[in-house]
Amino acid sequence: MKLLPAIGLTVAAIFVASKLTTVSAASRVNFIISGVTLDNIGITPVLRIVLQAQNPTSSSFLISAVTANVSLNDQPIGNITGPTVDGSTYTPVQVMPLSATPVPIVAMIGLGGLVSDITDIMTGAAGLHAIFHIQGTANVEGFLVPLDIKYTAL
Repeated sequence: MKLLPAIGLTVAAIFVASKLTTVSAASRVNFIISGVTLDNIGITPVLRIVLQAQNPTSSSFLISAVTANVSLNDQPIGNITGPTVDGSTYTPVQVMPLSATPVPIVAMIGLGGLVSDITDIMTGAAGLHAIFHIQGTANVEGFLVPLDIKYTAL
C-alpha cells in the first residue's frame, strides 16, 4: 500500500516538471514581424502580418491564439486575430525547438478612409514610411505572453 502514494507523487512530479519546461519555453519566445501586406477578405480591407516566433529553447510549444491592437504611425487602425489566414478561424501553430516559425495574423481595418492612407504609405507614395506597432498577447500553451512589437516598413 505504501507503493501507491509513491507512484502518485512521482506522476505529480513529472507533470509539474513538464509544465515548468513549457512555462520556461513560453517565457523565452521572442516575436518579431517579418512582413506586412495590404489585402482584402471579401470586401473588408485587412493587413496580413507575419510574426516570427523565435524559440531559443529545446522544447516545442503551441501558439493557440494571438489578440492585439495595431497602430500605424501612432494611429489605431485595427484589431488582430490569429494565427489565421482567413481572419476568422484560429489555426494553432506548433513552434519547434531552436527554430523560428511563421505565425500568420490578420488585422481587420476599421476605417474606410484609412485604407487609402495605408496604401499610400505601404507603396512609398510621397516618401512616407509606416511604423506598425502591435500590442496584445499570445496564448502559448495556455500562458499569456505579452506582445509589444514595432516594425518599420519603408
